[in-house]
Amino acid sequence: MTSWTGSLAGPHATELASRVWRALSSFIRAQATVGLFDAVLIGVGLWLLNVPFALTLAVLIFFAAFVPIVGAFATGFLAVLIALIAQGPGVAIAVFILILLVQQLEMNVTQPLLLGHALSLHPAAVLGAVTVGGTLFGIVGALLAVPALSVIAVSARYAREVSAQTSRGPNPPIDEELPHAKH
Repeated sequence: MTSWTGSLAGPHATELASRVWRALSSFIRAQATVGLFDAVLIGVGLWLLNVPFALTLAVLIFFAAFVPIVGAFATGFLAVLIALIAQGPGVAIAVFILILLVQQLEMNVTQPLLLGHALSLHPAAVLGAVTVGGTLFGIVGALLAVPALSVIAVSARYAREVSAQTSRGPNPPIDEELPHAKH
């Protein structure tokens, strides 16, 4: 990276890129955990309600968790539609309520806690980022808000670390052994 940035900024660019990569990897792992949470809870509910294709729907729900709002809406609609056709309106309403409850739990508790922990962000910051991103840029904004916030937070933390090191001077004092007092 030093060929692009120079010998002074190269080590910083390399370290920052490494930290950003780790943060984004943590985001993907946390989002996969959220998707698994949704898929298992809804999948078990669909199975208990004898909805056909419960396992297939659970797999779709897992992958749809990576697309905020639209993914949950599309797979939820599909699950309710299959329940309505196969089991009638009573089971379809039960599936709708199940999906609504799991999605509320995910959006307001599980996702902010898991993503906040994985990215060292406060859960309120995660909720706020998704809300602002979705409001300003729609689905794409909601999808990219938390990773963007994570990159900003990692960059700010690194800048603070470098600033603190720089303020101590180019060669911070090394803990030297104090001369022993002679008795």
